[in-house]
Amino acid sequence: MESLGKEKDVKCLELPPDFEDVLGRLVGDGSRGGKIGFVDGVKTESILPISTEIIKQEAVNSQTPKVGQLVKGKGIYIGIWEPTDGSDNSLGRVFNLYAAPEDLKKDNGSGENLLMTFNDAVRRVAGLKNWHGHNGGNFENAQAVLEAVRNNPEKLGDWFVPIREILHGQNVNGEKVQVDNFYDSKEKMPSDSKFVTTGDDITSWYWSCTENRESALEVCNVNFSEGKYNQNYKDGYSLSTRPVRA
Repeated sequence: MESLGKEKDVKCLELPPDFEDVLGRLVGDGSRGGKIGFVDGVKTESILPISTEIIKQEAVNSQTPKVGQLVKGKGIYIGIWEPTDGSDNSLGRVFNLYAAPEDLKKDNGSGENLLMTFNDAVRRVAGLKNWHGHNGGNFENAQAVLEAVRNNPEKLGDWFVPIREILHGQNVNGEKVQVDNFYDSKEKMPSDSKFVTTGDDITSWYWSCTENRESALEVCNVNFSEGKYNQNYKDGYSLSTRPVRA
């Protein structure tokens, strides 16, 4: 900027090219608490579209919870889920994912995980009533979950056993397709909502509702101490369950 002599013009560097137009549209007096506006009722966003978009985005970002944050009435925020049809084809919907604040527990007040076969876990989740603010949904497998994505997405607001992608980010081919998932978020969970990652091998294994490609009698489950996955019969082993909602 040049010196402010009486006979000198003031030159401001790096101003936006539409700055002069903005100044020309201002009306009113800002002194003594008066308000300044744009002539002819012109809206701010029509003159300063970039600044307006930045402000809007900052407002959205300030409202987006952090992964691992307990959101009252919703659950623990895990991130964004963009479901596919199993062949990496988008189903055209995007969801916020919320994990239940706890694994399914025994009814005796011990705080111990309720270890169940997959079929028992599905029935248990379906019978939940106002559990952490929501009922359980009746989803017997991943196909039922994806059917709800296509035709009845509001049903996913109920608790359900997560599909494999939500449980540890991988699809049935073992490919990483879901960045935001339970396993990769386990270290960010609140202290009273941790997954079981040590101790008894069975307790640290969690059910998904994704069936084995070769046999609908088996579903995928994941070990949260090492990230390994396995396929087990639905009425075989008794494992842990952490419901999810979207």
